[in-house]
Amino acid sequence: PLLAAVGGITSWRVALAAAGVAALGVAWFVAAVLPADRLRPSSRLRVRALLAAYTPLLQHPPSLRFLAVSALRGLWWVGLLTYMGAFLGTVVGFSPPHVGLVYALAGGAYTIGSITAGSHLGGLSPRPVVAVSSVIGGVLVAPIFLFPVPWVVLPLLLLTSVAAAICSVSVVALLADESPAGAGTTMVLNGSVLNLGTAGGAVLGGALIAFGGYVALGLGLPLFALAAASLAWWPGSHKTATHPS
Repeated sequence: PLLAAVGGITSWRVALAAAGVAALGVAWFVAAVLPADRLRPSSRLRVRALLAAYTPLLQHPPSLRFLAVSALRGLWWVGLLTYMGAFLGTVVGFSPPHVGLVYALAGGAYTIGSITAGSHLGGLSPRPVVAVSSVIGGVLVAPIFLFPVPWVVLPLLLLTSVAAAICSVSVVALLADESPAGAGTTMVLNGSVLNLGTAGGAVLGGALIAFGGYVALGLGLPLFALAAASLAWWPGSHKTATHPS
């Protein structure tokens, strides 16, 4: 969101250059702060052993459903974000600085949603939280594109950002609690699946726009959010998940 604001005030070239400088700064910070590795593996890394770490997870249907939820959230959420800037500029009529400001506000709303999921919703089971937040996100996406006026788009986008963040944090809580595999293995696979979902969201969003414009985007993306809610509410978990404080 900050780079979007910088790009709106200056140009996209300045924003990309700033991102590159920031990446170099982060790389230096990591190298300077983290201690050197002291442990060395006593045996060679074998592909069979690496794949074996994922076997319990891949044979656990509840975890597979949560991974699918994570991918679907990445699909509908990134499908929304990827083309939101163009929508705000060409349809809603926002100027580039205003588009950058909207992205900054959406980023702030996402942060609020993450904090809310990790603290204020700590007493609730993550399963209904994932389902409800997915439904809310899906329901709010459609009117954003069907009623392209600022006083409708802006508040709905902020609420959608909160719902997407709550869903994301709660999915991680479910996986951490119910996955039979190790924490590192589970989170790495979740990140990979999420990245695949985000790539699919960009492709799907472009296809929907090419097929029927932004109206098709607004009607198509909610279907994936509702599918995520259905998978999250699917019965059959071997135990009740608890949300971390």
